[in-house]
Amino acid sequence: MKLFKSKLSEEKEDMMADPLREHLKKINKEIENYVNAIKFGIITETLKNQLISAEKKREEIENNLRNLNNNIVQFPDITYQMIRDYLKNLHSTLSYHL
Repeated sequence: MKLFKSKLSEEKEDMMADPLREHLKKINKEIENYVNAIKFGIITETLKNQLISAEKKREEIENNLRNLNNNIVQFPDITYQMIRDYLKNLHSTLSYHL
């Protein structure tokens, strides 16, 4: 029976990653629109520059998401038995240092 399963870590990751994921969706849609414009024959220097800029933004967001996943501290699962063992040994641990 798990009492605590890395909830803090998961919530922190979601809180930080959700805005990045939303921004990534918008950038992907923007890139899709630029590609569609090019398919229809609208090829300008401005469009090309905007597409390149959007692709750079997308790469930056994807890197931020990867870094976020690598930097989140994962807490161990805490079970009922672990708590019992800790509390059982707590008295002897405290007595030893007194």
